[in-house]
Amino acid sequence: MPSINPPQNRGGRLRKHATTATAAEAKKESNRRQYQQSRRPPGPANFIAYKLVLCADVPTETRAEIGLQTSPDIPIPQDVEI
Repeated sequence: MPSINPPQNRGGRLRKHATTATAAEAKKESNRRQYQQSRRPPGPANFIAYKLVLCADVPTETRAEIGLQTSPDIPIPQDVEI
């Protein structure tokens, strides 16, 4: 039968688990969680690169590889003080 009171710790860090049985059970649970996490597929990527496809009827005044779509009827102020 394991002792209920842990032995006196003469300085230093206190024990995390009161008995070796509870420490073994915690270690087993930790190993199980680590194994389950390693078996899961990784999550989605943070950044997914894609090429913007422009329609033929969209008017562009910039190079198509930039991906900026502008229209000649929308005025864009050149000198704006913020």
